[in-house]
This record gives sequence, C-alpha cells and structure tokens, in this order.
Amino acid sequence: MKHESETPTGARNSLRPATDVFEGERDYLLVVELPGQSREGVELTAKARELELVSEGPRRYERRFKLPEAADLEQVEASFEAGVLSVRIPKREALLPKKIAIRAA
Repeated sequence: MKHESETPTGARNSLRPATDVFEGERDYLLVVELPGQSREGVELTAKARELELVSEGPRRYERRFKLPEAADLEQVEASFEAGVLSVRIPKREALLPKKIAIRAA
C-alpha cells in the first residue's frame, strides 16, 4: 500500500498522525493514530483502488492511500478506539496463492 498524498490543514506546524501499514498473507492492515478525534469526525472512503481518510476535529486532516491490485474494496472493515483508526483490507481470494495437490502417477 502506497501513501499517495496527505494534506494536514490548520496550524502551519501541525503534526501528521502516525501511520503504520502491515501486509499479512490474507490482508493489509492500516493503523492511524488520531488523538483527540472522535469516531464521528473520521470519514473513510474506498474507490478506484484508493482509500481516502478525512478527519475533522481539533485539526482537519486528509490523506489518500493507493491500494494494491489485490485489495478487495468490497470487504474493507474499519474500527476506531481510543483515538486509533484500524482499517483491515482483505486481499481478493482470486489473487491469493493456492497450494496445488500433487498426486501419484
């Protein structure tokens, strides 16, 4: 997953939220720290292999993440707890590695 663009707005020296991206065998996990924000002030949109995060609160924050071809946008799940947004993006089943059984000749 590639960090496409980010636009912190508000104070000139505003801090960018800490962001981590992890790739597992079956999914991607995006974790964004948004201290001081409420769940209601966070909007997440997935479209055209892109994930857009907009956070409204003490400071407005926007960021876009370019998603890999394997990302399944129909199955994205997000949760928000204690100022941390966690987004799970499964990989499309058709693109996952498959074991091939080898039979005796």
